[in-house]
Amino acid sequence: MSWSCIDSTILSVSRALESLFLKSLAQSPSPDFSIYLYSIFYHNGPEEERSSTTKRLLGKSTLPVLPPSSRSFLLARWVPYAELSRLHKPTGIYYFYFPFLHGSLLASAVNPTTIPPLEVLMSNLLFFALCAIWRGAACTWNDTLDVDLDKQVARTRNRPIARGAVSVRQAHIYTAVQTIVALRLASFLPARTLYAGIPWLALVILYPLAKRVTMYPQAVLGFVMSWGSIWSCMTLSDQFLDFTNGPFIAMICLLCSNYVWAVLYDMIYAHHQDVEDDKKAGVKSIAVVHQGPR
Repeated sequence: MSWSCIDSTILSVSRALESLFLKSLAQSPSPDFSIYLYSIFYHNGPEEERSSTTKRLLGKSTLPVLPPSSRSFLLARWVPYAELSRLHKPTGIYYFYFPFLHGSLLASAVNPTTIPPLEVLMSNLLFFALCAIWRGAACTWNDTLDVDLDKQVARTRNRPIARGAVSVRQAHIYTAVQTIVALRLASFLPARTLYAGIPWLALVILYPLAKRVTMYPQAVLGFVMSWGSIWSCMTLSDQFLDFTNGPFIAMICLLCSNYVWAVLYDMIYAHHQDVEDDKKAGVKSIAVVHQGPR
């Protein structure tokens, strides 16, 4: 089967699911608000595209007025926070999680005794939950520090803080809440894993600042995205504590491979979406310094 056939099949299934979803909106007790959520989460694109989607669905050029019910009001208040955590863009969670998965497989392979499959499964469920929450906290922290820059970049000017849906103070509180929840989950991990996580936490805090002082902020982001391989290796096996043995060297090689993957991914991402706006706003990145011909 060719890739074009696979793409066509996926597109057909996606359109069928979208059609079913839109039909269900007609039976919603708050159809306007349901379509608002659809335009935010299902139609994952720039604000201009989301507005056109809302206009097509509602016959209005602006986002719908929310029903006065308390349920809809509370849901409306939650939407900007969900956007801050990038819940409408779950791909980033997968990118955070893959190094954890890679590390789990490595630890299972090098451990002298067989690690019970259930232990590996439960550890990875915990890792995935940590990724979702840590990533949300990191994105919120990044948006809080980047609010002035985000207003100057087309892709980011409609983020919740930049557009005024969430204040900087509220964002700081939300970051703290997510961090506390993530730390509580991390407390189930071995002490050696927590110690290995301290450098990672420092890099998460420093990354938004790196865009202001170096043309290579992706060098910091690469470690943020790939450090999960160390977390998972340390969690599932104690074979990585000896700095001179094979498993430790294998773990460092895995970290490096994930690091290169993350740096290249973000460099390509920035080059195709943000490079022109980044140059105007003064944002530093590899894509800006090595732009090359378009």
